[in-house]
Amino acid sequence: MLKVLRNFNYKALLLGPFFYFWLGMTRRGAFFLTWACVCWLGAILLWQDGLYERSIFMIIFPFIFCAFRINFDYNKYYSYNSNYNPEAQTLYYSISLPRLFICSVLSGGFYDMYWSYRQWQAVKRCQCASISPVLRSLALLLFIYPLFRKIYHSAEALRYIPRFPAGLAALTYIFITTTGSAENYDTLSSGGVFIIPSMLCLSAISLFPAQKAINFNNARINGGLKFEPIRWYEILITIIGMLIMAAYFVGNWFLYRYQNPNLLY
Repeated sequence: MLKVLRNFNYKALLLGPFFYFWLGMTRRGAFFLTWACVCWLGAILLWQDGLYERSIFMIIFPFIFCAFRINFDYNKYYSYNSNYNPEAQTLYYSISLPRLFICSVLSGGFYDMYWSYRQWQAVKRCQCASISPVLRSLALLLFIYPLFRKIYHSAEALRYIPRFPAGLAALTYIFITTTGSAENYDTLSSGGVFIIPSMLCLSAISLFPAQKAINFNNARINGGLKFEPIRWYEILITIIGMLIMAAYFVGNWFLYRYQNPNLLY
């Protein structure tokens, strides 16, 4: 009994399946998150039937289960990844700030996922981390803070002094990205044609603290700053993002005109 209580993780009790993602266990976290969503769906159905006690139990049960389970899973994960070295010098994806800004804004934010993929790919290669850069880039908002934290940790080991903490920079990016999503605005009637580009600019700028830390880190390791060359697929991602954004604005304009036939354009 004491051994079971000793393995109880209070952080997992608060975060539940999301704490798996925090510790880097993506696959296990995805499994338990899916299972938790099924439990929460069952809780909704039980609540509608008036079974309130059972509904509440179904809501909190995944958190309790993860609190007892996560230490065992993490020890197993750590032993499996015995070559993992978070202190190893890491050469991240180094590009200029104007290039990051232009590609991010023109692509409608799709370039951010590519940027995240390249950074996680560097972590996997240099630190021997057993992670999936593709999955982490697709779940960008979920992994943006762990990524910022790793970047800052690597740069600070080389005496980098950040102006913005990793947590503040990541929360700023998450806030701007979620509030600036295109689906939050009717492009014409609510001024989204001006709001969305402005939010894209702010979103790109919120990546600057991490990119500055990357450039400092790489310059110290290489003895000088060298930017990555522009690849054709980088240009392709930007163009695809531009086409998607253009299609959204044009489609919204036609829809707005159809709903307001008396307006002159």
